[in-house]
Amino acid sequence: MFFRKATMLDISAVVAIYDGARRILRESGIPQWQEGVPGRESFITDVQDGVAYVLEDEGKVIATVQIIDSEPYYDKISDGVWTENSAMVAHRVAVSNECRKKGVGSAILSYAEELAKKNGKKALRLDTHELNYRMRGMLEKNGYIAVGTVHMPSGESRVAYEKVLK
Repeated sequence: MFFRKATMLDISAVVAIYDGARRILRESGIPQWQEGVPGRESFITDVQDGVAYVLEDEGKVIATVQIIDSEPYYDKISDGVWTENSAMVAHRVAVSNECRKKGVGSAILSYAEELAKKNGKKALRLDTHELNYRMRGMLEKNGYIAVGTVHMPSGESRVAYEKVLK
């Protein structure tokens, strides 16, 4: 597998991954991502900002993630605290439906963690919907700890996760 920055050439593959993930979430009764974001426009912005990444296997994009330096709505956390001040944030973690349950989600997190360490960060942070038990389970399996609740600009709350990097 090969982890790299995404390009505009990846747009069809990434949008298909987002659409597949959105369908799985909807079928599972999870309202996360049902408003069309992430989608084509957010991916284009992420590529232009240099924060979109993909995981490729045998020339095919099989997962994607957005990795940013900070998230303003993470400044206020309720029901807990962040344990590290120096952290990067991963959003929009998505795996193609064909590759689900094959360790690809864990792999893309591992690459994101390495990128954070290369940038001198001591932790990687994420958030997810409280009903997204698949994502929460994958995060916990990979050493992430639920540290509280963050509130998105829309007012929706998300479970905040953090992993201290070694």
